[in-house]
Amino acid sequence: FYLQLSPDLPPVLHSLAADIYAGARNEEDRLARLRRFFAEGNFHYSTNNLPTGDDSLARFLMEERPGHCEFFASSFAVLLRIGGIPARLVGGYYGGDYNALGGYYLVRENRAHVWVEAWRENAGWERIDPSIYAINYETALRQTYAKGWRSSLRMMVDTLNHFWTSTLINFDVSSQIRALSTVRQGTQAIFPG
Repeated sequence: FYLQLSPDLPPVLHSLAADIYAGARNEEDRLARLRRFFAEGNFHYSTNNLPTGDDSLARFLMEERPGHCEFFASSFAVLLRIGGIPARLVGGYYGGDYNALGGYYLVRENRAHVWVEAWRENAGWERIDPSIYAINYETALRQTYAKGWRSSLRMMVDTLNHFWTSTLINFDVSSQIRALSTVRQGTQAIFPG
């Protein structure tokens, strides 16, 4: 299943894989050559001016070099499969921000990420994030997850939203009464009279 490829895959991708894997002795060598292709490929991490259309992966790999995690992961997985290495895409989140005010971790949509898992004999599924090979990956990551006063304000608003949802909307009436009583007592302590 993890070696299947679309019948509509552009033939140029098979040619590219043949070039990448030329002279490879085994699976380890093919994987090393693919990693080197990405590391030396001058790829850029971007969410703007991306290749589109039916041949977008081929254009990403061979012509235009900007792409986001889906481009990196999809093209890496396709080239692994062409090389006979079972691969799958995995979607999730790349970390989160601890909200000290609310005492929980906040995972936002901008933390969504896609990476690859390759099946390795005697080792199982190995996680590979080909996005790290983008020449500007660290800079792009810092910009995406930058903190500042806006982040602090967002945390405060999210804490209020979390409190409202978890205490007033999701709890039963007696829990709501207890929460409102606590808020009233706290307010009276701050503003007596």
